[in-house]
Amino acid sequence: MKLISRDVTGDARDADPNDSARSVYGGPVFVCAMIVCAVLCAFSYFKGIDVFWTFPAQIGDAAHEDLVAFYRASQLVGDGMAAAAYDSDVFQNTLTGKNQRLLMLNPPHFFLLIEPLAWAPYGVIKALFIGLFCATFASLARLSGQSWFIALLLLCSGGAYYTFMILNISVLVVVAIVIGLVNAERRPLLAGAALAIATVKPQYGLLVPVFLIAGGHWRTLISASLFTIGLIAFSIWSYGIDVWQAYFASLGQDSYSSYAAVTAPGNLTIQSAAGKLGAPLWLRGSFQTAGLLAGAGLIWFLSRRVTDKRQLIGMLLIVSGFTAPSLMYYSWPIFAVGLCFLMARNVPWPVSLQVAAGLLWLQPIWATALFSLYPQTALSYSVFVTANAALVVWLASLMVQRSATTFENAGPSPECRTGLPAA
Repeated sequence: MKLISRDVTGDARDADPNDSARSVYGGPVFVCAMIVCAVLCAFSYFKGIDVFWTFPAQIGDAAHEDLVAFYRASQLVGDGMAAAAYDSDVFQNTLTGKNQRLLMLNPPHFFLLIEPLAWAPYGVIKALFIGLFCATFASLARLSGQSWFIALLLLCSGGAYYTFMILNISVLVVVAIVIGLVNAERRPLLAGAALAIATVKPQYGLLVPVFLIAGGHWRTLISASLFTIGLIAFSIWSYGIDVWQAYFASLGQDSYSSYAAVTAPGNLTIQSAAGKLGAPLWLRGSFQTAGLLAGAGLIWFLSRRVTDKRQLIGMLLIVSGFTAPSLMYYSWPIFAVGLCFLMARNVPWPVSLQVAAGLLWLQPIWATALFSLYPQTALSYSVFVTANAALVVWLASLMVQRSATTFENAGPSPECRTGLPAA
């Protein structure tokens, strides 16, 4: 893992993840927010221990967990009924309780990764995924050039809490994207394979092509495209063309369209926030598209001005989270890891950014507590959460631009220009 992360953290002056004495972690306000969040999450883990440490053999006895959907899809694939995973009636007929609302939303090449799940009892798969999630959060800290201290805070962040609580795989997609980004320059095949895997949950990677094109990482872009085409072709060979037809047909079903348009407190996209403020459905989509285009423009602009690759990756992750067409609290690892990359430069952030980023880091666990105490505030407060993410994007982009201007005026060393060791 060290060799992978050195592409980004090679500047010896500010990227030593083991030198805690010199690490500022964004600044004291942000550090306090991370620690408060860790305490609240640790308490929540203890409070929900009866759910976390329940490992039923059958999905019918499982708690409300997204892993149930993947296990159910694996069962259907194993029975030779892959296309039926996109038929909500068939998919939900063995599920119980709140799990009866689950849908299979991922494209069919995802089945290549989850097909083996049903080979073991559900409880065994749940235990394996908990271990995998723990390793993933530790890897994300290392990939972003951070210490064991930040790894622990990531494990006790709001995004981690939701990951463990409902066993959503978003953090696995985030680590695939991060591996692709940090290796885009020197290891295009590894980067392309990782980014191809991330397409099984594509909403977080929509701005990655902009990053690759602006940075001239054509080999990675080509390899990612070829690997993705290979996965799609292999899924067609394995399950038949009808599974893709069923997938595209499902996108027009009422159950899927209502899921995309929901304005529940847990849906934190731009279009959902617009809907909560009274915008009609067509206008919500326009706001979402405008946000995505603005995010693409911002990444392109920063890629042309900012030479520190760590800062660019951090901004890409944060902007990708804010503009994602699907954004829930279990998506929060993309924000947390983006902030970790911004911390890698090891200089204090402006206080305004520390406050806004601290609130963003806290939001999943803070909002959950607030909703429990004052449920009537849930819908309106969720609009503030989306605005909080927008504020962090704005303040972080200003900081990154100022730091780029400072280095440019100071005449940066070769290490500062690239974020890599000088030859």
